[in-house]
Amino acid sequence: MLSVLKRQNRLNISEVNLPETIRQCEQEVKSLYPQKKYHFEILNPEGISYFATDGVRVARCLRNLLENALKYSDEGVKITVSLKHMQNRIQIAVRDTGWGIPKKAQKRLGEQFYRIENKNKPERKGLGIGLSSVILLCKELKGHFAFQSEEGQGSVFYVELGKVG
Repeated sequence: MLSVLKRQNRLNISEVNLPETIRQCEQEVKSLYPQKKYHFEILNPEGISYFATDGVRVARCLRNLLENALKYSDEGVKITVSLKHMQNRIQIAVRDTGWGIPKKAQKRLGEQFYRIENKNKPERKGLGIGLSSVILLCKELKGHFAFQSEEGQGSVFYVELGKVG
């Protein structure tokens, strides 16, 4: 099978400022949707700042999840990114109040080239590789990817980062 997800060579581990990386990714994605009105918030009650990981890979995950939150939502969507410590791991949760994912599509979410068809919403451009790349990047970061979603209520995507340094 043709795979457009090519593994990068090795991890480039450094102390990454996670809140700053989240803010930068939000600004980059915002430029793709300059007319869209939305509310963005970072929740960091534990005051998490630096974590030893590959900043490029983390940013790629975040940009994809934030772009999806804007792409698959209506005006006024609320996007919240939360940081949480879990022993030697960090969990980044990207929550949105967007369209949500139909139950029948959830079991295939993350398959390469799979795109959700929603007859009640406008079609969005894409190749169906975004979430599959996030899953691969999470594995490379010694982490895990998960999600929860309810159609019409929004979604939460979890990126768990393992200790890789």
